[in-house]
Amino acid sequence: MAKDLNRLTAEYVMAKDRISVTEDTSSNEAVKLMEDKRLLNLPVMKNGKVAYSITRHDILRAWIGLGVSIEDRSA
Repeated sequence: MAKDLNRLTAEYVMAKDRISVTEDTSSNEAVKLMEDKRLLNLPVMKNGKVAYSITRHDILRAWIGLGVSIEDRSA
């Protein structure tokens, strides 16, 4: 049954199962979750609230060295 896109709300189209990671989640774990669930981004939880999100693009940039500052590389 077709839906009128002009009348749909965010609640109607949003994913109901809440998938998120924490700041301590490794990039490998995040990638696996994104692949398994076919996600393009993941909310990152901090103190029980969404603090920001991580995208496949963010992870790719980090892996090739574009998203990491010089100070971060020495750690």
